[in-house]
Amino acid sequence: MVVQHAEGFAQPLALLPATSKTSFEANEFSLVKVEPENSVAISAAYPSRDGVVVRLWRPYEGVAKVRVQISGAKSVWLADLFGKPQKQLARGEAATIEFKCGEIVTLLATN
Repeated sequence: MVVQHAEGFAQPLALLPATSKTSFEANEFSLVKVEPENSVAISAAYPSRDGVVVRLWRPYEGVAKVRVQISGAKSVWLADLFGKPQKQLARGEAATIEFKCGEIVTLLATN
C-alpha cells in the first residue's frame, strides 16, 4: 500500500493544451509501461549517453513475470547499476523479465 502511494507522489504532473476534440489516452504519454500493473515499482528513469536507464524494484511477495515496454527503444538490455549494458533482453521496445520479491533490475533502452 505504501509503495502505491509513494509511486503516485513520484509521478510528475504533465500539463498539455487540450480541446474538447482532443482525446487523451494514458498509455499515449507513458515512457515506461509495466504489465501487470503494480507488479513492480519504477524507482528510476533517466537519460544516458546510450538511451534511457530504467530501474525497477519488486517489493511484493512472490515471483512475477513482468512485461516492460519502453517507448522508442530499439533494444532493451540488462544493465549494471551504472547503466552499462550487460546482456541484451530484446530487440524493440518490450522485454519480459521474471522478478522475485525484493529484486532490483536496471535496464538500458537504446535509441
